[in-house]
Amino acid sequence: MSVLIESLLDRLEGVRRYGKGYRAKCPAHDGKSTTSLSITEGDDGRILLHDFGGCDPLAVISACGLQIADLFPKRCTHYTTKKQRKELRQLARHADWKAAQSMLEFESRVVWVAGKQIKKGEPLNDGDEARVDMAMHRIAESGRILHERNY
Repeated sequence: MSVLIESLLDRLEGVRRYGKGYRAKCPAHDGKSTTSLSITEGDDGRILLHDFGGCDPLAVISACGLQIADLFPKRCTHYTTKKQRKELRQLARHADWKAAQSMLEFESRVVWVAGKQIKKGEPLNDGDEARVDMAMHRIAESGRILHERNY
């Protein structure tokens, strides 16, 4: 376990190993679920967070007393060659692409479920509509990331 993820996990309650990562109680809300926060470590050493309760990652990080920079490994590019720096940038772009792809897959499922509900003639409640709005925002944001990175 890296120092970065260990530092974050030490600040959380109800931490449990879950697949390749961890689950914990989200410190940004008082939800009923004790494992709504998913924490994993990316291939490049970044800490990846997702709260299934819908909390913004910045709110989660702030509630832990951390800053966004605390989720990323320190850069040591002044000891690397130009070729190595290029490879590191490519890895970072690839990580952004993978995160956007994962977000698109998950959020499209949310929209699909809402569509199935509407197709059955069941109206969406206010919470469902808010979640679909969030999904649409995240899908648009993922598209922006992919467009900016020219994938």
